[in-house]
Amino acid sequence: GEGWNVFGLYAFNKKRTENCKLCPITSSIVESFPYQVRTAAFSILVPGAHILPHNGYIGYSDRVLRCHLGLSIPPG
Repeated sequence: GEGWNVFGLYAFNKKRTENCKLCPITSSIVESFPYQVRTAAFSILVPGAHILPHNGYIGYSDRVLRCHLGLSIPPG
């Protein structure tokens, strides 16, 4: 939907090296996990934006553990 953008660190087993250099602490945390993280990214939403319900990629999303953590949430 409108107002949603993604800053990827890892996408389908491929490291986005330049983006990881911009986020060294987050990248080092992801790389320290005892299992391989296949996709990791920051989602950026403008105020009032919503992520509509969706299923993701067919043949992939049913095998993914997806976690979301709000880093900066404005009041209201």
